[in-house]
Amino acid sequence: MKTFLIIAERPQTDSEDNDVITWRTFLAAAGKAVPPSKNATRLTEGLWQMTLDGGLHSLVTLLQLAKPHGIAIRLALLDEPPVWIKYS
Repeated sequence: MKTFLIIAERPQTDSEDNDVITWRTFLAAAGKAVPPSKNATRLTEGLWQMTLDGGLHSLVTLLQLAKPHGIAIRLALLDEPPVWIKYS
């Protein structure tokens, strides 16, 4: 099963206040537009894991939300889902 990680990069400009507002606005919109499902999981702020089984709708949605805010999106395509180890 093909899996990909989507990494949204927090914007960095001269105006820290605007960056925070832009970033928070993007995260709020993304949280509503891409709810947790079996094909899309938000791992942490600005990082999602998705499978290609569910189609590309969630990815396209994140790209559309990021573009007006100038937020760069990076993708990592994986042949298999990663094995996550949690240390406490």
